[in-house]
Amino acid sequence: MNANETWRDLYRMALLELGPDELRHKIHVAEKAIQLRMEELRRDDSSSEEERRELDDALRSLRVLSTSEFNSSDSIPSISAQKQATS
Repeated sequence: MNANETWRDLYRMALLELGPDELRHKIHVAEKAIQLRMEELRRDDSSSEEERRELDDALRSLRVLSTSEFNSSDSIPSISAQKQATS
């Protein structure tokens, strides 16, 4: 992952990938980048709720893509699920 690539860039690249092997890899990389950003937002109370929703939406989309392409349910939990787990 390039330092200039944001989670949004990696997410878009995963959505646009057509090759199955590369798609699996790009989904994994995008999920990891989203997870890292989610961790950053948890530490930074000044973060926007809008970005949190975008992160949740992106994870859901990657989950659907992964499930439809690979019949896999491997994914990271949404922000809502993570909040509930830590409460």
